[in-house]
Amino acid sequence: MTKSMKKSVRIFQKKYRLNAINRDALLSVFREQGYTLIPFHAAHNQADVAQVIENLNLMELVSVSNGFTFVNERFRLVFVNEDLSDEEQLIVLAHEEGHIFLQHIQSQSILGQDVMQEHEANEFAHFLLHPSGSEKGKRWIALHKKAVCVMAACLMLVAIGTSAFVLTTKADSYYGNFYITETGKKYHKKDCIYVKNKKNIHRMTKEEFESGEYDACKVCLPDK
Repeated sequence: MTKSMKKSVRIFQKKYRLNAINRDALLSVFREQGYTLIPFHAAHNQADVAQVIENLNLMELVSVSNGFTFVNERFRLVFVNEDLSDEEQLIVLAHEEGHIFLQHIQSQSILGQDVMQEHEANEFAHFLLHPSGSEKGKRWIALHKKAVCVMAACLMLVAIGTSAFVLTTKADSYYGNFYITETGKKYHKKDCIYVKNKKNIHRMTKEEFESGEYDACKVCLPDK
């Protein structure tokens, strides 16, 4: 996943001629893709923004989300919570661009959760904002995880006619279907010989993965 995601980020940067990655650069990309940015507040919004939120029936969504993408036959909108800091908003925007560029909206049409797509969008944001892939960068994103709900997220897709939502929520989620032991520093498939039939294992969370403390098992995950 990591190598292919790095490649996707390079393709993205080349396609949109990006050197520096900042808010203005991402807004320019959104405009080129046909998306409009809608900054909002969880509690109170300006009349025009409040009207958009009400017309699209997004009141509950903005009260629990720090960023999401809305698409239907008429609109392509990226919402971001202005109560966040500039750095946190940049992470949210990079995460939402990950969903858009990786075509997650087009590939889903039913209500549900897709943890792997959340992980893909997280990886996209990470490598976009920290192209060196440094541990310092990983720790920086992990530090903002609880505040912006980018790294501990669940993807909610709602089909209302042709509408779809990509929602970043505050729900805990897992990283794939991998397992770790209480003392080990590798993550494994459930049937790996190193964890099979052991009692001191649990499913790996996204927080544990993003901590950078665990490496893939070379036996059951040789390609990671």
